Amino acid sequence: MLQAIARGREVPWIAFFVGLLPTVGSLAYPSQIIYSARGNRKKVAQFIVYDFFTRIGDKIPAWGGEDTHTEHFFNHIADRIVHR
Repeated sequence: MLQAIARGREVPWIAFFVGLLPTVGSLAYPSQIIYSARGNRKKVAQFIVYDFFTRIGDKIPAWGGEDTHTEHFFNHIADRIVHR
């Protein structure tokens, strides 16, 4: 962040705050890319976010799994993140 400020570039505030959250901190830079990027780079970041939440829905024992309501629930969370 200090380098961005010193160089007069956009400060990655979204990445900073998302990175502070436990477990979802790995989504910090994809979230920043979605916030500030245009074009194909945005598509890659969206894929990373959807993949992250889909895997959570897939890994929950007993209720989770491929193509379950749990997986779809987590996909809706990714939708909210991507389309804000």
